Amino acid sequence: MLLQSIVSEGYKLDIYQDDWADSPRDWDNLGTMITWTRNYLSPDKNEFKTPEDFLEWWSEQSGVLLPVFMFDHSGVKFSTTPFNDRWDSGQVGFIYVTEEKMSELGSATEEAIKEILKYEVKNYSDYAEGNVYRYDLWRAKTCEHCQHVEWLDVENCGGYLGGIDEDCIPVSMRGEVHGWLVRK
Repeated sequence: MLLQSIVSEGYKLDIYQDDWADSPRDWDNLGTMITWTRNYLSPDKNEFKTPEDFLEWWSEQSGVLLPVFMFDHSGVKFSTTPFNDRWDSGQVGFIYVTEEKMSELGSATEEAIKEILKYEVKNYSDYAEGNVYRYDLWRAKTCEHCQHVEWLDVENCGGYLGGIDEDCIPVSMRGEVHGWLVRK
């Protein structure tokens, strides 16, 4: 779905909702995010039948563990903090990283690791909500004789996660395409 089309200085930037983006859980993540829900698959492979089975396994581990909450009403959102809606939300799983995997980071603090895990959950939430965008950049080629404008493909990129600013430009995309945006 086309969200915005900006023409400036012989270029056109089309911004779309990216319906073909890869799940951020397919990226190289620090944490493992597992959930137990009736209607949705776990973001990462979940080998534990119940949360209790997982917690029993976790009791013999060391590392960082955060709860994962889901809000399911006209869309799905995920967070590491409660949504405070007793009807449409609740804890559905965990995101964790073991001590062994943490050692690969060197001297990262536990607080820094928690922030990384929160960021991973936020990225997944943006993906689940459909807050993923792509752009196509075009260059105008004008016929000298009839002034017909043909748009030539310059570049395109997708998978930008996050919200949209007041100009209907995805915030995570703004810096990438800044040179092509209309300057105000």
